[in-house]
This record gives sequence, structure tokens and C-alpha cells, in this order.
Amino acid sequence: MRLDLVIPTYRRVRKLERLLLSIQTGTYTNYRVVIYADNQCRDTVAAFDGDYRVDELIVNDRRRRPFWCWNDWLGRSDAEAVVCLTDDVELYPDCLKGLALAFDERDLDSLVLIHQAHLPRRHQRLALGAIGFAFADRFPNRQCFCPDYSALYAD
Repeated sequence: MRLDLVIPTYRRVRKLERLLLSIQTGTYTNYRVVIYADNQCRDTVAAFDGDYRVDELIVNDRRRRPFWCWNDWLGRSDAEAVVCLTDDVELYPDCLKGLALAFDERDLDSLVLIHQAHLPRRHQRLALGAIGFAFADRFPNRQCFCPDYSALYAD
């Protein structure tokens, strides 16, 4: 099962680097990393110069909220599931493997939440989600998030 890992970022090189390292050193390998870099942060991803796996970089013309980025990728993804991440988390080594196992290959009409990530500074666990393609298909244009009525806490 291929997972698309969608990561919106805005000028946070160190945090993004920790997340990419945690993905790369994890036990699961069937994934695609997609980074949405808001305007003025082209240098963020360029700073890695090939050190980390980034399969697709999308630079927004202006600053967007994470919900917009996740919706945009859901509308174009062909993966079995899309994992909605933020740039300030680290994944535990078996997180993506466990996430893939949680989906029933016969029924990807589900939303799977993970409690397998933490903020490095505070060691707080976060619940993040992966959306199966059949679940996303329930929504017009696969737009699962409503940015106008959603809030995301971030430092």
C-alpha cells in the first residue's frame, strides 16, 4: 500500500529536517513525500540539497493553511491513502508501517488517526490522520477539510 505523506511548511528548516529524517529512518518504505512550501520558503527545501527524500515540491504563490494543502493533494493523489502531517512532528520508526496495517486493503473507506508522533521539544503526542481514497471520494472533489471552519494549533 502506497501512502502519500503531505507536509505543509513555512520557513521551518530544522523542524522539517527532523520530520524528514524520522520518515527516512522509519521501517516503512512504500511512500511518497510531498512538501507544500509557502511563498518565501523555496530556500527551506533547497537547504537539504538532496539529503532527504522529497518526491514532489509544490510552492504556493502565497501563504496557505495546512488544510488547503491537504485538500489540494487529496484532489490529485492516486495513492491508497494520504497522510496529513505538519512540519513540527517526528514519527516513531514503526508509525507508517502500523498505519498501513490499520487500513483494511479491501476497504479503504476510512479515516485512520495515529497517535504515534511527538513534538521533539515537549514530547507531546499528537493525533494525525490518514485518509483512505474511498473515504475521500465521498466528498466533492475529495475536499475533506473545511478550512473556513477548522483550527489547527501550531507554535
